[in-house]
Amino acid sequence: MRGAFFGLDREHAPEALAYAVLEGLAHAIRDNLDALPIRPATIALAGGVAGSLTVAQLIADVTGAKVTVPAASRIVTAYGAFRIIAPIIGLAAKAAPAGEEKKTAGRARKTEKTAGIRDETVVKPRKERAKRAARRFAAYRMAASHARALATALDPAL
Repeated sequence: MRGAFFGLDREHAPEALAYAVLEGLAHAIRDNLDALPIRPATIALAGGVAGSLTVAQLIADVTGAKVTVPAASRIVTAYGAFRIIAPIIGLAAKAAPAGEEKKTAGRARKTEKTAGIRDETVVKPRKERAKRAARRFAAYRMAASHARALATALDPAL
């Protein structure tokens, strides 16, 4: 879908538009999860979006999955981007001797097992929002279908 606001008009406050964008994000995540053969019970958020528990709650409500937000999740995206680009711009670390590499990898694994588990926020779906989320997701799917048809009519090259 290219993007559209359904059910909103100029009488709505900017906050309603912002909420609609975030709700659309949650619906898009659910739409993609529905395409998977197995549905995850937990979704982990990382990057800028992880800074908002409102988004985490929306995703939990819409998908029905528990959402975890690790404490360091805001820096994960930047670090991942750095690891991708570093070798290209010549910032890759020099390889350590084979013995040291294994020791370092062992320490890293140990750290991964112990770090972050206590330092994460867990957001559970609210049962009282399940019917509303299901109704709005059905509307999202219908709107997406209409928007795709409209986009194709406006630009047949799509």
